[in-house]
Amino acid sequence: GEMERTLSSIGENSIHDFVSTIGTYHRGKIADIEVDTSSGDGSDIVADHFHLNCVSIIHLIRLMIPKLVRGASQILICTASLATLARSPYSLQSATKTAIKAFIDTLRIELKGDTRVMNIMPPSVDTRIFA
Repeated sequence: GEMERTLSSIGENSIHDFVSTIGTYHRGKIADIEVDTSSGDGSDIVADHFHLNCVSIIHLIRLMIPKLVRGASQILICTASLATLARSPYSLQSATKTAIKAFIDTLRIELKGDTRVMNIMPPSVDTRIFA
């Protein structure tokens, strides 16, 4: 796909640091989320949110691993620290951030000795996103 084509020009064993801060945000109780059938494409905010916050990051990291310098590289993933805690009305946000945290924790074990893997969990920042 698109990611593969974009990354094909980067040589293997050539990247020292990979940082991902990709993600989207959703606020609302899970029972209040409705599937939008008006577009005819079967849009589903739950599936879309998991795709961007989890699936796309996992695919991107999978494609990046061969490009990282073995023994001298690191993967840094930025997740919101409070988002991994169960709290309402952020159930969807908590679910996706917790899923990617679990993936990163496992990736750290798999890449031990080759690549340093860290999950950065910054504190809350006072922005309009929580208003």
